Amino acid sequence: MIEPGLQLYTVRELLEKDFAGTLRAVAAIGYREVQVSPRAGHGAKQIRAMLDDAGLVCPSIHLAGPIEEEIEAARILGAKWVFLSAPRQVIQRREGRYHVRTDVSLDEWKAIAAELDEMGAASAAAGLRFGYHNHAFEFVPVEGKLPYDVLVESTDPDLVALEIDLGWAQVGGIDPLAYFARYPGRFPVCHVKDVLDDGSFVDPGTGTVPFRAIFAQAEQAGLRHFFVEHDTTKDPLATARAGYTYLKGLSAA
Repeated sequence: MIEPGLQLYTVRELLEKDFAGTLRAVAAIGYREVQVSPRAGHGAKQIRAMLDDAGLVCPSIHLAGPIEEEIEAARILGAKWVFLSAPRQVIQRREGRYHVRTDVSLDEWKAIAAELDEMGAASAAAGLRFGYHNHAFEFVPVEGKLPYDVLVESTDPDLVALEIDLGWAQVGGIDPLAYFARYPGRFPVCHVKDVLDDGSFVDPGTGTVPFRAIFAQAEQAGLRHFFVEHDTTKDPLATARAGYTYLKGLSAA
């Protein structure tokens, strides 16, 4: 049974204008779960109050700062899962823009894996679960090895879970089903993101990601939460509605 959730990055521009009203609009679509990522300057206590008012729950967040601070934010928000959306060594902010390093060495990826274990241990000590969210750069070979494989193989599965972004996985040219088979139970959360052949983002169910085949193996993967996400939508609430309808349709099939 798929319970549709929404990654709030999808509606980030609306949150900047009216956080509480946007949450109520998301709930009106039918969503009960959201993943908090952008916070639009609000503290965790403020967001929790707005979530409660809208009748929404937050089982998962993306880190917005040091793990020690984010553990407390997760507790306040009621989240059980905290995910790193990108390593600081790879995606860096310069002159107000984010840049992806293309020269990260294999040794650096191994060091990133060690850091993930450390963050996972800190999260576990606080009663939370930690995990890693992919983009597409992890699927570009470095010294004959996929960085994603380095991260998965080098981290402790009891400390580091995997939040698979299905859209970025498609862009990266990898088969999620192969990873589900190789690492069963390690993928508790996914981003329901769809793309076209040129890599541009579209509403779920209108692109090339084979969601039906992927979700047929949800039990093997360990999938529990399905968060709709669209990075570049021009109509965030329409996308949220389309994603909710699509996932409900898959669940009913």
